[in-house]
This record gives sequence, C-alpha cells and structure tokens, in this order.
Amino acid sequence: MTSLITTPGIYYDIPIERYHGEEICDSPSISSSGLKLIDVCPRKYWYQSALNPNRAPRKTTRALNMGKAIHEVLETGRLGPSFHIVPDGFSEAHHKKWAEHMPAYLEAVERRAIVIQQKEADTATAMIEELRRHELADALFSNGVAEATLAWKDKETGVWLRVRPDWLPNARLYIPDYKSCLDASPAAFSRALDNYDYYCSAALYLEGIREVFGEPLLARNFIFVAQEKEPPHVVQLYQLDEGARAWGASQNRRAIRKFDTCLQTGKWPGYGRPVEPIDLPVWRQRDLTAQAEAGLLEYAA
Repeated sequence: MTSLITTPGIYYDIPIERYHGEEICDSPSISSSGLKLIDVCPRKYWYQSALNPNRAPRKTTRALNMGKAIHEVLETGRLGPSFHIVPDGFSEAHHKKWAEHMPAYLEAVERRAIVIQQKEADTATAMIEELRRHELADALFSNGVAEATLAWKDKETGVWLRVRPDWLPNARLYIPDYKSCLDASPAAFSRALDNYDYYCSAALYLEGIREVFGEPLLARNFIFVAQEKEPPHVVQLYQLDEGARAWGASQNRRAIRKFDTCLQTGKWPGYGRPVEPIDLPVWRQRDLTAQAEAGLLEYAA
C-alpha cells in the first residue's frame, strides 16, 4: 500500500496520476481545482473525487494530452518515454492504413503512455523553444523543481489542502504559473483569469508556500506566463494584483468551509437551497425594459 501524507511539507515523488486519481493524505484533502468545483456544486465535487467509491475513471482528451506534452517539454526539455508519438492523422480504427505503426501504438497503450500526433509534439517543442528565448520567462523556469506537491492542514478547519505548482524556484522569490492559451493579450487573459478562476489557484499556491516554508509571499510575487498555442507562440507575463489575490483567498475560504461542512455532515448538496429563486439574466431584463420604454412591449405586472 502506498504511504499517505501525515506531515505537512513538500513531496517530490508523488506521480501526477496519483495526485489526481486517489487520496494522498491520511484524511480527505482538496486541491485548488477541487475548491473551485465544490464552491459551485458540492455534489459534483463528491462524484468526481476519491471520496466516491464508484468514481468513473478520469477522461482524457487531445487538448489535455497536448497540455501534458507542453508541460513535459517545459520541465524536461523533451518528450520522455511516458509519451508515444504517432503520425499525423493516425487512427486506431484504420488498422490496414496504419498497420506498420499499430504494434508500437498497442504497446504504448498497454503501458499507458500518452499518445499524441507528430504535429502536436512539434508544436509543444516549438512553444517551449520560443518561451526559452524570452529572457524573463526562461529565468522564471530555471533553477527549481517541477510538479512538487505541497500539503498542509488548514488552521481553521483542520482539513488537508494541497497544491502542485508547475514550477517551484529554489529561491521562491517569484512563483511562475504557465498557461497556454489561444490569445495572450491583456484583455483576453483578464477574461481567462476570471473564467477559470486562475486568481483562486494563485492564492492557494501562495498560501501553501507560506504554510510549508514560512514565507509570507505577496501577490506581486506570482507571475502568470501566458503563451499562445499558434505561431509565433507569443509569450506574455502577467503579475497578479494584490486585490485579485485577496478575492481568490476569500473564495477559497468559502470553499474550504463548504468542504469541511460536507465532510462533517456527510451531505453533498447541489447548487444551493432545495428551491432557489430565479430570474432572467440582467442583460435580458435590460433588453426587455428598453423595448417596453420604446413602446414595443407592454409589461404585464
């Protein structure tokens, strides 16, 4: 049996599959992605978590595999044996067309390698080559460790929290977080910061570093390294605002309390109260009000 974490600290030898696929602490723990989900719907979090004895296997997609490939090249400089590259257009359904590639493919599937096409491997390599040409981005991802796990107990509730930073510099003066995207412009990345709650993850990473290393890092120490997936693979750095970090910490606190309450009660509710009031979206209300004021619609109160 694989040993469980019993002491807060940094752990270097926890495989990514184990980190996401099973409980790694001696009592239920939750990650940044878990906090985001439980804050919206505890029932969905429970269904997808290690707490569910009948949880379905995690689904993989080409986009997820591409993301893993980019991170692999960023961290090691190349795609290692955990990846298997097939020709562009390869399909296991067309055995005759790809007959010469099938034995190696089936062997890769057997050992659970990540299968990507040649153009995806080339894109991952090209992206990281471009990132390494960016002086500041290159410096941020040097002299450190990739994919280490930080685990600690929340002081208020006592539940285990955990994070897995892309890269943890030895000096820990600045903490980088790599994000591949379609558009790295300020306006687009600001939307992504909101849509994907990146600021909540950043707040939890900083909290973990403070708890594990005793370092009171501020938001200005957190740098998002955004890079576009399409050539010329533009790289843009963004420094997290202190206000965004504070809001992220607030949302995390609410989610941690929900997690603790669910663990204590054994109840994992849906989106809210049994019956929630609901109204039209604000934009639709504005549109209908404008129509009424223009005499195009009569409001039947």
